[in-house]
Amino acid sequence: MFESLMVLAVAVVVFRGFIAEGYLISTGSMAPCLLGYHRRVDCPSCGYQFARGVSKESSGRVGYATSGESEQELGGSNTGPVSAAICPNCGLNRIETAGLPTTEGDQLLVHKNAFQFREPRRWEVAVFRNPGDPRQAYVKRIVGLPGETIELIDGDVYADGMLQRKPLATQLGMRILVDDHKHRPADDDPDWQPRWLIPDSGEWTEHRDHFEFLPSESSTAAADEDTEWVQYRHWLRSGGTHRTSVRLAGWPADATSPDAIFTPLSYRDGRLNYVGAMPARERDRWLSRSADPAFHRAIHELYERSHTTWVPDVYGYNHPLEIPQFFPLRDLMFEASLECHEGTGEFRVEMTDGRHEFTTVVDFVRREVRLYVAGVEGPIRSGTWPPREAPGPMLLQMSTMDRQVLVAIDGATVFDPVAYADGETPADLPRYPVRFSARGPRLTVRDVQLFRDVYYTPRNRMNGETAFELHEDEFFVLGDNSPVSIDSRSWDEPAVHRSMLIGKPFLVHLPSRPGRLWWGGQDRYFRVPDLARIRYIR
Repeated sequence: MFESLMVLAVAVVVFRGFIAEGYLISTGSMAPCLLGYHRRVDCPSCGYQFARGVSKESSGRVGYATSGESEQELGGSNTGPVSAAICPNCGLNRIETAGLPTTEGDQLLVHKNAFQFREPRRWEVAVFRNPGDPRQAYVKRIVGLPGETIELIDGDVYADGMLQRKPLATQLGMRILVDDHKHRPADDDPDWQPRWLIPDSGEWTEHRDHFEFLPSESSTAAADEDTEWVQYRHWLRSGGTHRTSVRLAGWPADATSPDAIFTPLSYRDGRLNYVGAMPARERDRWLSRSADPAFHRAIHELYERSHTTWVPDVYGYNHPLEIPQFFPLRDLMFEASLECHEGTGEFRVEMTDGRHEFTTVVDFVRREVRLYVAGVEGPIRSGTWPPREAPGPMLLQMSTMDRQVLVAIDGATVFDPVAYADGETPADLPRYPVRFSARGPRLTVRDVQLFRDVYYTPRNRMNGETAFELHEDEFFVLGDNSPVSIDSRSWDEPAVHRSMLIGKPFLVHLPSRPGRLWWGGQDRYFRVPDLARIRYIR
């Protein structure tokens, strides 16, 4: 027995020393892909569950700085701890989290020899020693490779002047939820309105967890311009720093001028302006101040338009209530489960980035997917999906991330991605970025979700420098939780030398999602065994 225990002990030491080692993530710099210490929050309005970061050193209290990282990481402010959160799905703020239990960070098992046999790849997650303090281990995503010049422009990564586009698997591993249709508010909040708008024809009906299409007799022969679309608008519940403007010929004589009142409302040069999303109570307050019909129409229009805005880079994990700045997002992914009940007909998804319009047509008769671009005759891509193992709903994904269009059926792309240029003229920020329609027999659309890409924000050194040159054996790394991640944007020496690389995570146990394991962006149902010793990683 003693000999067996000795052999086991030696095997564990050899395994940990030369093959793999366990780490526990303590911070949220890679959230939501990988989580540090956090609380699981159920939004009291829409029921969506999300993670809210906490500090390991502060006994679970939100808002205190962790060692080596700024207080911003947990959504803190200079005035003290912050325990309230913002739902990343419906935008409800001031959700109290102080009484919720703390969950440990994700556990990584790191292959220490992975980069001895092959070169590190762009977009893969790596564990390495902190260049400023080799005693600390960090986990980030590699975005720049040796010899490249790296720039961050409008939230995207450029290497040697070329935009670096992410493949589908990477997009799925990095995407952040914007809207989950089945998790929408059921309360009577006057500042909430549906994000998905149903046409009045009656062919589309909305249910709690799905949409149902039941065509009329004339709809199957309808022209393209007569197609009935279910339209997404990004309804911002409250807050924001965007400016909305509507026409108003003249300020009513019976109303107090907004210049005499502290208010985000202003009137200049025949335009009524508002900063942020106008609360219903303020809308009603201004309506009560005048009987002018034109003024009433302008206030109602301003209220609607101020809530319908572009998709912002909200992080439920760490954003405080006093958000200094949001960045607008154009890089989105639509996902839905489709079930055509008679095996015929079409389903269409149209997405826009504010300049280009792309339409994906799923043809259930030909088992074909076609991609169209507005202004171009005929499809620019087409492909058939492979035979399916069993009948039933199919998963459709369409993405416009990194100025390329990807379309996948059941997790596999059906044709090569379509890359497109940004264009010379500025694009409008899309407030109605996605819509879908159908033709033919009855169709059920379930699990409708909209995701966004990570927007790499400027930070510290990036404010003074726009390009970073990597020498031989150097890598540029970034955290997915861009607003708070301490990474190559912040360090005095941005590069991570090859000698600092520890290895690649190959098994990650997610304690906040019981029984689940992350493996290269995919879920597997295993559990990492408890380790005799575990190290903390940032």
